[in-house]
Amino acid sequence: MATTRPARQRVILYTRVSTKEQSERGYSLRDQERRLREHCERKGIEVVAHFQDDHSAKTFDRPGFKRLKRFARLNRNRIDGILFTKWSRFSRDQAGAMNMVKHFLDGLGIEPQAIEQPVDYSVPEQWFLLAIYITEPYVDNQRRSLSVRQGMRQANMEGRWTTTPPIGYQRSYDEDRKFMIVPDPETAPLIREAFEMFATGQYNMNEIRKILSRRAKALDRRFYNSRSRFNLMLRNVVYIGKMRVRAWRDEPEQIVDGQHEALVGEALFYKVQSLFDAPRSGRKAKYRVEMPLRGHLSCSHCKSPMTGSASTGVGGRYWYYHCQQSGHDRVPAERANKDFTKYLSNIKIAPAIVEVFGDVLLDVLMDVRQDRQGEEAALRKKMGALEEKLFGIDVAFVEGRIERDSYERMKERYTENQINIQLRLGDLKLSRVDLAEQVQFGLGLLSSLDVAFIDASPRGRHELLSSIFPRGLIYRDGSYRTSPPSEILYLLSGKNAAVYAKEKTGHPRLLTLDVPSGGPDETRTRDLWRDRPAF
Repeated sequence: MATTRPARQRVILYTRVSTKEQSERGYSLRDQERRLREHCERKGIEVVAHFQDDHSAKTFDRPGFKRLKRFARLNRNRIDGILFTKWSRFSRDQAGAMNMVKHFLDGLGIEPQAIEQPVDYSVPEQWFLLAIYITEPYVDNQRRSLSVRQGMRQANMEGRWTTTPPIGYQRSYDEDRKFMIVPDPETAPLIREAFEMFATGQYNMNEIRKILSRRAKALDRRFYNSRSRFNLMLRNVVYIGKMRVRAWRDEPEQIVDGQHEALVGEALFYKVQSLFDAPRSGRKAKYRVEMPLRGHLSCSHCKSPMTGSASTGVGGRYWYYHCQQSGHDRVPAERANKDFTKYLSNIKIAPAIVEVFGDVLLDVLMDVRQDRQGEEAALRKKMGALEEKLFGIDVAFVEGRIERDSYERMKERYTENQINIQLRLGDLKLSRVDLAEQVQFGLGLLSSLDVAFIDASPRGRHELLSSIFPRGLIYRDGSYRTSPPSEILYLLSGKNAAVYAKEKTGHPRLLTLDVPSGGPDETRTRDLWRDRPAF
């Protein structure tokens, strides 16, 4: 009696490595395929197709595996199984692997099988063995991930950057061939300028971002295009040569010294942070380049502040300053702006007066310097005491002498005190630099107010006008006057300025101003220091 030979088994082969580099330079893919084909030849199994991947097995989102699934679905009645060398080649996702096995078995009637870790699906207890095979690569993945994370955290604790360099830095290697970051010669200046511009208070964040993004684009370099990322950049301690090490498990967050070069000084950085944390009014002021005098002009009839708006006419939009009372002042903004520039150009302050004010400001600078140095010394002493306290609670916590909640409360309080001291030290350092710079800047302003006004940003023009003309201006018949007379201009043209000028040159009338004089007779020239923001 003749016996019926069982039909020859038909299978799909699947091979995988984790990266493209392994695929191109390694031998694993060819070795896996060779062993699978030898196995099929020994067992008399027919190979229908072969698919391979050079992707991670953490998910099934792999090009080769997707093609395998599609092929298996279309040929489900002609395929008996899928073969691979080990279950780690199939998947490293515990739950995903079990679901995929059930998909092939129950949904398509196709049996996934590892030739080095075979499973007999007909025996229920063999599913325990399958679970072990599938869990093993998952656990191995978790262990590798943990080791990598611990290694990266240790590198961060030692001040070494381990991921993609932030904008302003580029990749490099030290003498031991360890990864590090160094300043990028093209984008590092943009980062410095961002901090410097923000610290002036003359630009909002969006203005700075747009200006520097255009410059970065011209260099064909990436920059922070979103407002949120630009905000985070201005708060990132990496730019002062430090590293923020995030909290992990029982270890609290820490800021450590980095091994990279700082792009901005600590004083500038903490000045920016203080501006971030300063209280803000609910409504933002809008400064239009077409109407720099809006809010500074007063109506000649009712003395109320004039506003401004645009009208559409033949040829485009035309801007006007106007009183909100019907029938009162309404003047073309273009003409008023032009006449105001001429008005500023007529303010001529003689070199001797400028020299007098420079001497006064430097005199005040000398008066306050000693007090600042004393305050700095006291703050640095407090900083040293806080560092000792922080070290003490670290030791006490490690030795188990204080509980975690007490440790965290003390650490938070001491760290907050440190930040406040750093902010104050930064203010003192910036003030020391700013005072010296203000003397030179102020002298230049006194000599060329019209040029300074033209070159300033819309917000800068507003600040300049507020400082010099705090009570507004009246524009009538093509000329300007202050109402009431400007106190600062009085100080530049009044009695005491003339006295100082006479002492210097013998000539009391060295200032020509097309404004009326006025103000209290006993105002001292030295009171200009009170109004130093004007310069």
